[in-house]
Amino acid sequence: AAAAGSSGGTASEGAAAGAAPAAAGGEGGAEAEAEAEAEAEAEAGAPSVADAQRSEEEGFKRRAAESKAAGIDEGGTRPPRGGDPPPPGSWQWTLNWDPVLEAEAGKHPGIIVGSCPRSAADMQRLVDEAGVSAVLSLQSDLCLEALEIDWEGLVRPAGAGLGVLMHRVGVRDFDRLDQAAMLPVAVRALAALCRACDGRGPVYVHCTAGINRASLTVLGYLTFALGMSKDEALALIREQRPQANPYVVPWEQARARLLAGREQEVFIKSTLDVESTQEEGGDWVARDWGDAEAVVLCETFRRMAEADALLMRAAADVACHSLGTVDADADDGAGASAAAGDNVKPSPVAVAFNPAAATEEPTEEGIAAAGAAEDEVADGDKAAAP
Repeated sequence: AAAAGSSGGTASEGAAAGAAPAAAGGEGGAEAEAEAEAEAEAEAGAPSVADAQRSEEEGFKRRAAESKAAGIDEGGTRPPRGGDPPPPGSWQWTLNWDPVLEAEAGKHPGIIVGSCPRSAADMQRLVDEAGVSAVLSLQSDLCLEALEIDWEGLVRPAGAGLGVLMHRVGVRDFDRLDQAAMLPVAVRALAALCRACDGRGPVYVHCTAGINRASLTVLGYLTFALGMSKDEALALIREQRPQANPYVVPWEQARARLLAGREQEVFIKSTLDVESTQEEGGDWVARDWGDAEAVVLCETFRRMAEADALLMRAAADVACHSLGTVDADADDGAGASAAAGDNVKPSPVAVAFNPAAATEEPTEEGIAAAGAAEDEVADGDKAAAP
């Protein structure tokens, strides 16, 4: 527990490995055991978790060992559909991606899983070639340091300047305990971005290689927020991104925690809102209960996304008003206000959460002002934090 909660360290490799079979239980027991066996096999010839988290080269070696142990082809069964495929037989970084979920109006804008953008040029490619409207990064601080990525100073501002919603939920690579703890947070963020970007371009979800944490987060979104079964969601992810290798045990742990203490709520759903499958035979009670659990989770994440969207819109409203406000004590008064209105317009981010603000195209001055306002708010939040 201490390892999982630390901000910069890594979870004990022994604890992470030993927790796997015990965590899933029930129907997931066999899958948990298989994952534990694959992990043990990978441990034999792979760099340690600590080394893999702090070195780009060691990270790719461990990723290759884990995928081999799990029976996943290093290069996948085909090249990625977007970007540049890695060199044959290598896990060397390239910017590459695969669409996993097609857009569906009123539900989500489509989801792409890929590797991490490392520069402003990478962000430009994602906009030009993939049409992304939002990016969810799952890289931890350790990942950014290992790959020498300046997220706050370069990648995030580059994306924002292109009108892309940029968000990061730090999740430690290869750390099953941390991934179980952070999966609900990552899924909530993805659900909020999908809601905000509905009718726009797809959401790009990435970790470092687009193999483990990104695919795990999409697995969580498909099951927790959209109600797919685990098997259906895994099949979809692996079909669309053949090299995907999400840890299933953290998904099992996160799901169990999300449902803990909610048996009465699930029971009510199973009796009132779920159509019985008794006529299908077999263990229909377990099926109906599982369907009711899925309904409970879907409603939970839907309400989270609604609340997050309202919060983001409130922030955008403040930004919009700030962009049109000048010092009331200015000598030229109304003239200054009119002049400001001529040059400062809502940023793409403000428009995303407040469509009524999109009366005119944003200017470079407006985008710069919005970015400065965002940084000022962020600095204030940091100062106010306990």
